[in-house]
Amino acid sequence: MSAKDIRVYELAKELNFKSSAELVEKLRELKIDVKSHMSVLNENTAALARDKFGEKKTEESPEKLKKTFEVEQAQQEEKGQDQRRKKISARDKRMIGTIGKRKVFGLKEEQPQEKTARIYDGITVAELAKQLQLEPAALIKEVIQLGVMATINHRLGMVVAETVAEEHGFKVEQADFQSELIQSGDEEEEKLQSCFPVVTVMGHADHGKTLLLDTVRKADVASGEKGGMTQSIGAYYVRRPEGSIIFVDTPGQEAFTAMRARGSQIADIVVLVVAADDGVMPQTKEAIDHVREAEVEIIIAVNKTDLPNADGARVRRQLSEYGLATEGFGGNISCIEVSAKTGEGVDKLLEEIILQAEMMELKANVAGRGIGIVIDSYLDRGRGPMVDLLVVSGKLQVADDFVVGQSFGRIKGMIDAEGREIAEAGPVTPVEVLGLNSVVQAGDKLQVVTDAKTARRISNQRKELVRERRGQPSRQLTLDSFSQQIEEGKIKEFKLVIKADTDGAVGALRDALEKLSGQQVKLKVIRGGVGPVTVSDIMLAAASQALVIAFNSTQEVKSREAARQEGVEVREYEVIFKVVDEVHAAMEGMLEPVTSYNILGKVEVKQIFHSSKAGCVAGGLVGEGRVRRGELIRVYRGEKKVHEGKLESLRRFQDDTAEVVQGLECGFLVTGMRNLKPGDLIESIEVKETKQTLKPNATE
Repeated sequence: MSAKDIRVYELAKELNFKSSAELVEKLRELKIDVKSHMSVLNENTAALARDKFGEKKTEESPEKLKKTFEVEQAQQEEKGQDQRRKKISARDKRMIGTIGKRKVFGLKEEQPQEKTARIYDGITVAELAKQLQLEPAALIKEVIQLGVMATINHRLGMVVAETVAEEHGFKVEQADFQSELIQSGDEEEEKLQSCFPVVTVMGHADHGKTLLLDTVRKADVASGEKGGMTQSIGAYYVRRPEGSIIFVDTPGQEAFTAMRARGSQIADIVVLVVAADDGVMPQTKEAIDHVREAEVEIIIAVNKTDLPNADGARVRRQLSEYGLATEGFGGNISCIEVSAKTGEGVDKLLEEIILQAEMMELKANVAGRGIGIVIDSYLDRGRGPMVDLLVVSGKLQVADDFVVGQSFGRIKGMIDAEGREIAEAGPVTPVEVLGLNSVVQAGDKLQVVTDAKTARRISNQRKELVRERRGQPSRQLTLDSFSQQIEEGKIKEFKLVIKADTDGAVGALRDALEKLSGQQVKLKVIRGGVGPVTVSDIMLAAASQALVIAFNSTQEVKSREAARQEGVEVREYEVIFKVVDEVHAAMEGMLEPVTSYNILGKVEVKQIFHSSKAGCVAGGLVGEGRVRRGELIRVYRGEKKVHEGKLESLRRFQDDTAEVVQGLECGFLVTGMRNLKPGDLIESIEVKETKQTLKPNATE
């Protein structure tokens, strides 16, 4: 499909047709072969449709429509026939009626309200039909026309669901299927209030994250030396005169990315801890990858500045090499030198966090049913399944019924970050919740529902959907699905995670693959590292829609299971050129060929003959080149192109022939056109398709 080609439903919108079906019918009347609203029209056919229908849709004034309506109504009354429907549509009639009412009553023009459909991957035909206000049977028919054999309970992919919704004039909002199963018709109106920033601390092992968090707790002026933390919750407040902060002590990059992969990122700001004596290390690089892909604000804390071999300038230079340009080193990322051991610089770090949060103008909804994001979940021998979560919206209360992931329950009790039992919690509050029926995953969303019956129903629906998805092809990006997703306009960047046996191999692969990046498709290596493919690699790929390349590298057992669950493809290679060839083929093979048109000959219509069998037969003279039976032709009347089709038959006198050359007379029929006139000019066209190649960036 070239840039100038257009689908029928897109052209119908452009020409203001009420539905694509109306345009399909009109095109078929012109003998243009279209199967459905998804059919592709080439540039010339689209131009013909615009010429034929564009003026009718855009130039008829309300006064002209009204006059036409009155004339047609008089004809109907006189002849008793329904002639009116041939010249005026129901839409035009409604327009006339509305215009008349507005003139009589002085009503203001009403702006049409935009219709929105919230669609998730796996929505059933019945659910989509309800949103689009259609009968399920009608929707099933449309889905089948798109090549999907469906029933009322069939689950649709995003591409099919979006296509159908847009065809019916709906703006599509992509939603989380977990959330959309909850009925939200009786939710309260949003009531936004300013809230505290949520901060996650990340970095390499032994760079002082834990000690820094302990020092930060002691800087809590409200609670003194005790701080405000229970280790099981993994989140706590720091209260300062200039504002408060909530720190989330996650297990590391994997939990951070697991949340983002499930659409539940809670961190507003990430503090990246780098030791002044060690500099940027492997886990530091991993953290940078995760934070960059998550697109959250980042503050650098250069720790261990009290050591004699500390070199903060070296750390800043290393960070610049990884795209984190700090203040004073050509960028605007805040970089604070601290010592978790002595406490030096910690106050300044907290002040910087609060300042950054003020600039972000963070707000949360304090009204409606409570929603929380899971930080951690575990099984307690005495209390059963437990969950640590951060309330992000609304209010949680003891005895609320809820769903979280595939689990459900009723809140039996809540414990805040200071170890106290509480009856309710609003945003932004870290709490420990009792009352689940099973352990859930980090990043799952807890949502309060109306009653226990609803909670159990939604939980069962989610389990069913997950079971169905496990039997379906991967939802993530694979080399096989790459072409399709590019064509649908879903991918602008082709992202890769590379793991290899040596650092040299990583560098060589990165350089070779990034050279494939061009004007049509951008290739980006979001992580390159030495060693086996880890769970962290899989979670980053899942959250970023990336492929994993394992070059002379293995996979950890846990990472294989994670890849299966998250639908991430891991490709193993032993030869560099094979990696490059396969990725290049995936990027180039999906490009639509370039179509060119060459004029091979011209025939002028001299005379029209009428045949009882063939109908309207044209006789003409080949003035230039040659014409062949079955070739694409264009018909011009004066300067205007009036038709495009094929030579249905070609004759010399009484004999069928395949070709007629310049200077000879011939007779012919044109597919789809029976109103040729003397003087019409027929051009015979040769269509060539040339395979596209990846174009390098203009700057290269």
